[in-house]
Amino acid sequence: MSDLQNILCISVTMLGEVIEYVIMIRILFSIFNVSYDNPIMRFLYTVTEPILSPARALLERIFRRPMMLDFSPVVVWLFLDVAVSLICRLIRFIIM
Repeated sequence: MSDLQNILCISVTMLGEVIEYVIMIRILFSIFNVSYDNPIMRFLYTVTEPILSPARALLERIFRRPMMLDFSPVVVWLFLDVAVSLICRLIRFIIM
């Protein structure tokens, strides 16, 4: 594997991990009832909601009702893992 492939795959993987960590921090803040008036929580909400809301809508469509527990982060994590893997494979295929 070339250096360019490694750099691109590592960059994509790190971006996916950063998104996962930001979602994890948002989950922890919501578990500990951090107020949405908190600037950090507001930032986390602003960054993660565009990612989580489509997954939440998908789950509501599949189960045809809102769920008591929000499983959208799990769906996003699974999607991110698959997407990162596919992007790295595509990078390896394109850049030979």
